[in-house]
Amino acid sequence: MSPRRIAFISLLIASFFWASSGVAAKTLLRTFDPISLGAIRLTLASLVIFPLFIRATPKFSKKLFIDILPVALFIAGNFLLFFLGINKTTANAAAIIYTATPISAALLSRAFISEHVSRQKIVGILLGLSGVLTILLLPILEQSNLMIGDIGGNLFILGAMVMFASYNVGARHLIATKSYD
Repeated sequence: MSPRRIAFISLLIASFFWASSGVAAKTLLRTFDPISLGAIRLTLASLVIFPLFIRATPKFSKKLFIDILPVALFIAGNFLLFFLGINKTTANAAAIIYTATPISAALLSRAFISEHVSRQKIVGILLGLSGVLTILLLPILEQSNLMIGDIGGNLFILGAMVMFASYNVGARHLIATKSYD
């Protein structure tokens, strides 16, 4: 099979798992507490990614560890905050809040790695941000949590989304400046 086809199939599989993560988490949280579920997810992900990491990293050094530790902590924080938040809010609210990931990544990449953000992107960022703030604050305004979740859960999800955006910016920085795979 061609590398292009393998990449396409991998993207489809990743998209399926990403799209179903909110519903799967809500279902699994009936059996597991958020910390245990996060630990299980991180363990399974580590078992999958570790052989790829070993193959791509010919020499593991203290410098490599120090470089990747903050980025790894961002993604671990994402998992933890996601499971704490999804336990209290709806999968719909979580999915909508996560739509702000590109907004957050653009703002964080501008602030931390000096990436240019065009006027058109700024307009899109502000439009997306207004939608996310509406969903985030609706539980306070509506005094209901049927579709929009709980404000505490929504704030945990917001924190998880910011951690995920930080992970993306940090990983992009490592790839661009440190030449890591």
